[in-house]
Amino acid sequence: MWVLLISLGLWDKDDLVFHSHANNQFCTSFFTKPMEWMHIPLGLISGKLFCPKCHYRLGSFHMAGIQCSCGSWVSPGYQLHQKKVRWTLAKLQ
Repeated sequence: MWVLLISLGLWDKDDLVFHSHANNQFCTSFFTKPMEWMHIPLGLISGKLFCPKCHYRLGSFHMAGIQCSCGSWVSPGYQLHQKKVRWTLAKLQ
């Protein structure tokens, strides 16, 4: 199952957080800024991220950071797994 974040109005390309790729490895996830739809309670340090529409698990977050599959650390880390999310940078009409 794939969740179309852009078509659901949950994500925009400006929400991406870029990081340097360690060891020239491919990233299997991408990182975002914290977004309202994530519904992260104040004071929660880490947890899982779910689609607010279908409740499918999309990734996880950790305030101290998450290590990307390429080896880089992103802190704070709001990680969405590419295999679970279909996204495009194309503008929707």
